[in-house]
Parts: sequence; C-alpha cells; structure tokens
Amino acid sequence: MAEAEVVERFPATVQVVGAPEPVINQHYKRVTLAQLRQHKKVKQQMANGLDVAYMVEVAPPAQGERPDQKRRWPYIWFQHDQIKIAMMGDNSSRYFANLHPFGFGPTQQWVDAENQFLTELRVLPAKGSDTDSSEACELELEPEKEANCPQLEEVHRAELREQGFTVVGPTAAFRCAVLDALRLANMLLGAAVNWSLGNFSAPWADKLLASNSEGCHNLRVRLNDEASAPFAKVLSFILPLAEELMQEPVEVPNCCQLASLPPDGAPTSDWTSQGDQTTTYHVDGRGQLKNNIALIVGVALTPPERSSSSWGAFVCHPGSHRNARLHQQYTDQYEGRVEPMDLGSPHMVPLGQADLLVAHPLLAHRRSQNWSCSWRHWVYYRLRPRSAQQNPSWQDGVLEDPLGILPGLATGRDGAGKPSELGSSRKKRRRKQAAARSGRERQEFGRRRKALGWMFDVHSASWFQECLLYCAMVNCLALHATCGCEI
Repeated sequence: MAEAEVVERFPATVQVVGAPEPVINQHYKRVTLAQLRQHKKVKQQMANGLDVAYMVEVAPPAQGERPDQKRRWPYIWFQHDQIKIAMMGDNSSRYFANLHPFGFGPTQQWVDAENQFLTELRVLPAKGSDTDSSEACELELEPEKEANCPQLEEVHRAELREQGFTVVGPTAAFRCAVLDALRLANMLLGAAVNWSLGNFSAPWADKLLASNSEGCHNLRVRLNDEASAPFAKVLSFILPLAEELMQEPVEVPNCCQLASLPPDGAPTSDWTSQGDQTTTYHVDGRGQLKNNIALIVGVALTPPERSSSSWGAFVCHPGSHRNARLHQQYTDQYEGRVEPMDLGSPHMVPLGQADLLVAHPLLAHRRSQNWSCSWRHWVYYRLRPRSAQQNPSWQDGVLEDPLGILPGLATGRDGAGKPSELGSSRKKRRRKQAAARSGRERQEFGRRRKALGWMFDVHSASWFQECLLYCAMVNCLALHATCGCEI
C-alpha cells in the first residue's frame, strides 16, 4: 500500500475504548508491519496483512532493558478484510471487526474469540486527529448572500438572551438547501444499513463519516469532503447569522452532527397514545462547561409529526444557560457524584422543516422520544470564532458572563451596549443593497412600461388597466428575486 493511501485511510494515532480488558483501552501509534514484527513477543504469522499496524505508545525501556523484556502490550493489525486486536505473546487475536474501505468506520461491530458481540468496544482517532470536531476545517466556505439567509431580528436576540434559544424561520433558498441535506442524510443511513449487511457499495459514505460517531443519533459527518457539499451548503446560509452574533468571522468546523432518530418502543407498542417519558438533560461538552463552543445551530431536516405529541423534538430548560448553581455543580453531576438538579418542567420546541434553532452552548437540553411512525432528522453545527484558534482562553469568562461570548447580543442587554462596528456596517450595507434593488426595480418597470406604452395612452387606457400592469410587473420582479437571477 502506498504511503499516501496509508495516511488517507489510517490516522497517525488511535484510541481504543470499551474493551473488557483495561490494558487494551489505551492510545496506539501507527507503525509499519515490519516495525511491529521487530518485537520478539509478536507470535502471529500475519500472512496477507496490510503493511500498517498500531502499537501502544509506551515509555522507552530503562537503561540496559530490552524492549521485549517489558510486559506484554496490545497491538492492532489488519488481515484481509478484518481489523484485529491482539496481545504480544499470544498466538491468536482477541477481538475482530470488519475493515471498512476507508479504514476505521463508525458502524464496525466488534466480536471476541467466542463470537460474542462487544457493543462498547470502539477504535477512535485520538484527540487532535482529523476527525476531531473541535479542529478547524480545511474547507474554504464562503457565506451565502445575506438576502438568501435566515434573518436575525431583535425579538430573536431577546429570546436568545433570556431563554437561551430562539427559532428563526427559513428563506425560500434555504429550504432548497435543506432538501438537499435531507437527501444526503437518507443516503448515509442507507449506506449504514448496507454496511451492517456486508454490502460496501457506497465507499464515499464511509469516508464521509468520522469514527467518533456514536450511532444514528450522533453521526459525525466530515465537512471537507466533496460528498458532504449539501451539509456545507446549509452551513453557508448560517455563517452570516453566526458572525452577527459573534461580531467576527466564524471558524468552519471539521464536522457537523447528523442526529437521526427512528421510532421508539417495541414493534407492537401502542405508539399512538404515548408521550415523552424521559427526564434527563445535558449540557454540551461531556461534563466540561468550557466546551469550546460559542453557538449551537440546529436545522430541522424533517417536519414534526402532527399525529404524535412526541416526535423526537428538541427539548430544553429555558434560562438554564444563566443558572450559576447548575454550572457550579454540573461536572460532579455529569460524573454521577451528585444528584441532578431539578430544573422544573422542560419546554418542547416545535420546529417546522428548515426552521433554524439557535441556542447558547450552556443551555440544558435533550431530545424527546420519537413516538411517531417516521424517522426524525436534524443536523447540528457547533460554532466558535475563528480567533479561538490562537486564543486558548477565549472562553475563560463564560461561567461569570454567559452572554459575553456572543457580543452581538449586547445591544439592549440591561439597557447597555451599542451596536458594534460590524453590526453597524452590516445594517448600512443592507440599506444600500435595498436602495440599489429599489432603483433597479423602478428602472425596469419604467423600461417595460415604455415598451408597452400603448397600454398607457391617456386617451385609450384606463386607470384600472395601468394598475393591473403595475401588479404584473411587481409579481414578475418578485419571482426573479426569489430565484436569484439578475434582471
């Protein structure tokens, strides 16, 4: 295998989690098969194996100590179409999984030597690898034209300040982008089903999914691949809104989250009378409230099922982003050392297809159960300012001032604050664009009126006829504005 293909398929370091033997749950570095065979305790023949393997990252031996005198260490190797985890000194491997066309795939199912499924065992790229969603994306993504993007009004800012979330309606152009994203979501789920049946007919999909996915409710989709263009396009409509809130350019993340939820319950459940029964909640960051996120933006790819009172909706506790007591105990709560704080009755947020959910990163939330007959699909983008790459302490004051990471909310907060230069220039630019558009419309109407001047002959045309033509011209201009072409 060529070196370039090895780099493409296999990360430099990986981490094993969920193995029954703790010694296997470590970090591993990529080596060649020849380097692995140098260790005398590697007993397996490794016939027909790929020229790549992984060894545990261990400290160098002490002076006078030979490497093969140290304790037995696990290693990962590849044979035919399988990934195997073995221990030095053993004649056979301990755990096995199918090798996907592009290396480590999120749907790999591990088994032990007795063919017992290991639902918790996973091999993940180690933190800092190319699938870490906190890393910047190499994709150069241009924001969509503001006229086509969902618009943030003052009522949305007020809701985001007070409640910690708001819902922004879509534009016609954004709806079209969401339909493309929904198609890609369904294609990815179809590929995952085929993988589970041993059909690898869509290798592009395995390359698209990052290995730190956790099931269909949390599929991490790389944005820097050509096949993920529909998800990247949706993000391009969101960037102007995010920049308005952060008051600076936004970093394009490496991954987005596709959250797909099938119907809950048993096949024979009386699902039509069921409601949401979950009571848990979480704050993004896996227990760390300085979670490296400035804004969570979710897009509903599917409409809610009106026949059900619980369709896998976004459920949250309004105002919890400003709950200092919750923030103080949340890490202990997440790790099970204290009882979860009672935040009262949650709020189920109804969103139509292509509606935009904009949420503060400290908002306590969850998803409701899906007691409908259909899948529910969302795509989430977790965003931060581009300057965070060079400023590790950018989120240090978030617990003392949760709204400080979104300076675009400062206007009107406690009667203080002035519009920033970015916000002011944005409004000026919008006014100028509106004026130019109005001027073009007047010119076009005049041109078309002149071309059809016979209808406006004062001796032959009525006032009613002129009004009809004016309405026709306005409708024509509106149609052109919707499709985005130049008039």
